[in-house]
Amino acid sequence: LDDAVSLADFADLASIGYAHFSTHGDQYFEDLAVSWDEALGPGDFLQGSRGLVLMDSGLALGFAPSGALDYSAIEDDLVAKRIAVTAGGRLLLTPAFFDYYLPSLPSTLVVLSSCRSSYNDSLLNAFLRKGAGAVVGFSDSVSVDYAFAATGSLVSGLLADQSLEDALADTGATLGPEDGDATPAFI
Repeated sequence: LDDAVSLADFADLASIGYAHFSTHGDQYFEDLAVSWDEALGPGDFLQGSRGLVLMDSGLALGFAPSGALDYSAIEDDLVAKRIAVTAGGRLLLTPAFFDYYLPSLPSTLVVLSSCRSSYNDSLLNAFLRKGAGAVVGFSDSVSVDYAFAATGSLVSGLLADQSLEDALADTGATLGPEDGDATPAFI
């Protein structure tokens, strides 16, 4: 919720080789896909019954003079299903946001340090379609401690010139392959 961050910052990744998003995420719309009414428009954004993995931008809508949420700045993105809005006005980025706004990401490593960022391939593929060399995320709701330690270990291994595969293997060997709670999250 830093005022210095804007939606444009999520698309301004053309000149970097490593992008790390540490935020909240989840898989949404799985139940909606079953009951989607095509009269509302195409339901293809739901990608079948698997739903979509969305990333919390950390940004929220402002308020109009009437006191209602002001959607005017993101209206086109809402209609195009590139952004979803929570009941409280927080902006969630869909895979379509990254498909539309990201430039080419030749060989960029993208780390999605958020819950369910790799629950399915919907968000991962948005970065891979743009040319990312690899995308790393978590398979389910992940504990903060494990996410912090695992991504730190992974990056340390890469900075020590390990391959991604070796850095992931060492991370799993050192910390365990998952966070160890009731719904294990694997990196």
